[in-house]
Amino acid sequence: MPSTRPQAKAKRGRGLRPDCEAAKFALSLGIALSLIACSGAVLGRWLTPGAFGELDAGTIFERESTQYAAALHQQLDLHNLTPEDARALGGQLNKRREGVKGAVEALDVLSEMFRDFRRTNRSRGHMVVDRTAVRLHGVTHTPSKGYCSMHDLLTQIVRDWADDEATQQSRDEGFELVYRTVLDALEGEAATAGRRNLTVLVPGDGLCRLSWQLSRDARFAAVEANEASPLFADFADFIVNGLDARVALRPYAGNFLNQNTVRGLYRAVNIPDPSLLHSRPPAAEHRLVVGSFEVLYSPGAARHRLFDCVVTSFFIDTLSTPVPAVLSIISSLLSPGGVWVNYGPLKYHHDHSGSSLKLTFEELVALLPSRDLRVVRSERLQFVPYYEPMADTLQPRVYNPRLLVAVKTPPSGEPFVCGDGLGNKCPA
Repeated sequence: MPSTRPQAKAKRGRGLRPDCEAAKFALSLGIALSLIACSGAVLGRWLTPGAFGELDAGTIFERESTQYAAALHQQLDLHNLTPEDARALGGQLNKRREGVKGAVEALDVLSEMFRDFRRTNRSRGHMVVDRTAVRLHGVTHTPSKGYCSMHDLLTQIVRDWADDEATQQSRDEGFELVYRTVLDALEGEAATAGRRNLTVLVPGDGLCRLSWQLSRDARFAAVEANEASPLFADFADFIVNGLDARVALRPYAGNFLNQNTVRGLYRAVNIPDPSLLHSRPPAAEHRLVVGSFEVLYSPGAARHRLFDCVVTSFFIDTLSTPVPAVLSIISSLLSPGGVWVNYGPLKYHHDHSGSSLKLTFEELVALLPSRDLRVVRSERLQFVPYYEPMADTLQPRVYNPRLLVAVKTPPSGEPFVCGDGLGNKCPA
């Protein structure tokens, strides 16, 4: 008689298979639905036309400030310390508690001032903020995901607007250098020397310190800043148009790595510097356009037109667009004889996988003649701190940035000659 064991085995297998298949199907379906939900949330956050719109920057700020405060409180979690360690650190732990409390309170004060500014729409009117592109077209691309982080926002506020001696080197070797270079370059070119109706574009201007400074000069008729991050754009609006009292922040409290002392970690910094609080209305029209540089300023796009000067500071390597294409856009925005001033590193924030070509500075310069750009100045600076005082950190964020000035020539490659050819300058 044939054995029934294989048959029973087969029967048992047939009986279990539908259940297994159902379980596998349910698991696959659950994973798929989770992925869809996750993707939908991400896409909804980054791609929905209103996601980075006029109202939603406040939502981004509330979310980031809540997460930031929670991260600060986590620094008081002592479960990894033995009682003996806690006693040994007694005084330092008290300083840490006071520091966290002070950092959270400072953030609360800043948050309330920002909310009040948005709620009342009270503005000095020193800078016009144009959010048309975001509202109408959903221009939501941001240079880097860090530009929605509370830590980066606070440190950028300090870098751009702090009344703080320790961060002055960063500003002197950053904005002040670029500002002086722009003025020198414009005075040195026949097409722009002596004119007082110049137009300037500052892409990726963050919290608008550089464009604000340029707008103080009577030589400019219009200074246009561009910023893709709605959080940074709204805070630039708040600082330039609404901040009328000094605020003490503790901007380094969220940067827990490589800190030298507890005192340095929770050090208070006042904003803004007096030049803003006592400033008069700008000499030039100062405008901030919110949205993607590539989408708004490429040839044929809504904001594309000719400028006498384009200034890029710590910008060209922050975009997902390859640098050669960015150079082409910049060239297309310059009038003949116009000046491009670039300052910064080549960090390539978006691509860490090596999937695209990352140009060296030497290669970048080699591409300029084909874009009708002639280099008139190039130099390398040494050990420029980005925002954090070097004495307070074990790993200072410093750069050896390049300063580059190039002039737009006609497509023929011939140098642009302004005036009557006898050395007379262009009329104002």
